[in-house]
Amino acid sequence: MKTRKVYLLKDEAFTAAQTKTVDINVRDPISSIDIIVRMTNGAAMTEDSDVKPHDEFAKIELIDGSDVIVSASMKELQALNVPELGALPSMDLNLDDNAVQTEQCTIHFGIGKNDPNRYFEPAQFKNPQLKITNTFTDADVTTWAATGHSISVIANIIEEGWGQNLGFFMTKEIYSHTAVDGAVETIDLPRDFPYRMIMIEALSTGSSPILTVEKIKMSCDADKYVPYDIDSRDLILENRAMFGILTQGVKKRLTGAGTINADLFDMTNAFVAQGTTLSVVGLTTMAGEVITTEGLVGAAGVNALDTVEVLFHAVAFGYSLHSALYLPFGRINEPEDWFNPDPYGDIKLKITGESAVGTVKTVIQQLRD
Repeated sequence: MKTRKVYLLKDEAFTAAQTKTVDINVRDPISSIDIIVRMTNGAAMTEDSDVKPHDEFAKIELIDGSDVIVSASMKELQALNVPELGALPSMDLNLDDNAVQTEQCTIHFGIGKNDPNRYFEPAQFKNPQLKITNTFTDADVTTWAATGHSISVIANIIEEGWGQNLGFFMTKEIYSHTAVDGAVETIDLPRDFPYRMIMIEALSTGSSPILTVEKIKMSCDADKYVPYDIDSRDLILENRAMFGILTQGVKKRLTGAGTINADLFDMTNAFVAQGTTLSVVGLTTMAGEVITTEGLVGAAGVNALDTVEVLFHAVAFGYSLHSALYLPFGRINEPEDWFNPDPYGDIKLKITGESAVGTVKTVIQQLRD
């Protein structure tokens, strides 16, 4: 099978909040679409600065008129990329003065990068378009620079050797709510196409997703069949075993004691180095995605490596990118294991809140044929 990459958009600059519409102007099958964002930091980042490109992209949609094929945030797509690829998507996070941060997310239409039997065929649609919405606010020296921000979109095309098209994955955020301790939120799930997986993003700063969501139950026809009825603390252990540990690097300026926010909300360990030295500074605590540390900064002396604010380098080890919990229905790359909704007239997802109040978003990935 031969493949090629085509820029649908290359280094398109943006300086304000907008929705960028990109025409899918190729005819050959598309295996996946990469969205690459580069954003330039302000000239005077501080300890309070915690800006990252993925926070600025609230919605990425693939549509054909009123037909919505993909609709999710950049964070949601990145979180889904973890089980899809078995690794963290590209995230170069550097909160230093004037530094360029680069992040990527990928829309996969098939299993892995080049599935010869599951792909998106633009020729089968009238006017397919990608819509990328960012929420960029006013520039400031401690957040984003006024210029130096761009988006690129790359279509990964199957040039030759594709087989019979067995469908393509649709990925959509279908529901959002605020978790409340002990309250059960009931969500009606669609019954149109088979499910590859469900993802629940349970965001609460400084908290593991198991402190926002206590229990998840999926019920078909009033409990005639129950694919899931599990506590989140046990689900996250299954996720760990299935998808493996992740490693993420983040750089941030600190004057001494302070916090560095990674994006792994189920951290097991972290290491922090100060400036350009190999000395490891103190790791005080980890809570959710937040690393609290203390460096050797102050008056010159045997215990000080720097006398002023300096760039710290953190490496986090853990799971649950962007506080995601995954509900597969078996092996995610084996179609016979996916959930078929056809036999059921009613499918509900019931999410019980835990003590850490946070925003809970439900994302489903289905095979459309």
